[in-house]
Amino acid sequence: MTIESKNDNNSTTPAITYSECCTLFLFPCGAMVKSKYGSIEGMITAQSIRFDKVQYEISYFNSGDQKTVWMNENEFETNVEKRAVGFK
Repeated sequence: MTIESKNDNNSTTPAITYSECCTLFLFPCGAMVKSKYGSIEGMITAQSIRFDKVQYEISYFNSGDQKTVWMNENEFETNVEKRAVGFK
């Protein structure tokens, strides 16, 4: 995707050009994780990307009840590799 904004003083030179691919690497939904703090073991069920921060929704069971908690990736451990997401 290319987006150009022309400078009014020189219509042949674009002021801004965006043509690079944007790719993020995230842990996939369905990955099993274990919290570093506490004893939560659960599954990633959602990802939230806001500005420069990524959070993961972790779903788990506690005493038979399903619960969720949002964690940053430095708050849990997993053996699953990050996967590329994005667009060209």
